[in-house]
Amino acid sequence: MNDRQAYARYMSSDDVQLVLEHFDNKFDSLAEALQVMGYTMQTLAKDSDLQEVKLDVEVIKLAVTDTNKDLRKLERRVTKLEAVA
Repeated sequence: MNDRQAYARYMSSDDVQLVLEHFDNKFDSLAEALQVMGYTMQTLAKDSDLQEVKLDVEVIKLAVTDTNKDLRKLERRVTKLEAVA
């Protein structure tokens, strides 16, 4: 006689049904928790990617600003050289 048969000997079918429902609820709760964790992990990954993009945009803005300053200086120099020539 295995354990299942031993328990079945001492438990009514209502008791067995109650235990099964209990474990069904536990598995449902576990499945829901895992789903939430998966969603949370996806959200964290997206947040991390977004932060990286924000940093990249800041670097690009600084580079464009510096380039614009250099272009203005170059235009002034070219204008002065054209005036002299």
